[in-house]
Amino acid sequence: MRIVLIDDHGLVRAGARTILESAIVGAEVKEMDSLQDALSSNEEPAVVILDVCLQGVSGVVGLELLSKKWPRVPVIMLSAHADPNTVKDALARGAMAFVSKAEPVTRLVEAVNRAVSEPSSVQATSMTSLSERQLAVLDLLAQGLSNKAVAARLHLSEFTVRGHVQALFAALDVSSRSEAVFVARSRGLIR
Repeated sequence: MRIVLIDDHGLVRAGARTILESAIVGAEVKEMDSLQDALSSNEEPAVVILDVCLQGVSGVVGLELLSKKWPRVPVIMLSAHADPNTVKDALARGAMAFVSKAEPVTRLVEAVNRAVSEPSSVQATSMTSLSERQLAVLDLLAQGLSNKAVAARLHLSEFTVRGHVQALFAALDVSSRSEAVFVARSRGLIR
């Protein structure tokens, strides 16, 4: 499994590579210190780990460039500063997950494992298995809106939105909003 790790700090890259290669069987981490290096690579990875704060183009903007180059490759954002607006922006632009450098290393390993695993036993959710309202909620989640903002936009109560979100988690077999958005995009339920 080829993992591309883009971070402009060599110590962070080396530490993350060591952790990932020892924790995930068959993982091969390719370290890159710039987005340009990744974009010039011809080998498609299984997953990309992208630092938010890069020299030159920021990681959040670079996320869109990577999505154009490798549209089916999940991207995990990594940052020392996990302020809510940055997290929301990254997830809205298509990041599969957002991991703070302050979190335990197991969180990064879990995010990578989740990104590359596609349980074959779970059948793809079709458009018809979700209601119009659930698809509307899902679309707004993909835009990074909170439950309160979704409720206001759709003229629903927060309690009702929470119910729709939980139903979406069950239908998509996920446990977080970012995973729901990633799975929904990969199945063509939303853009």
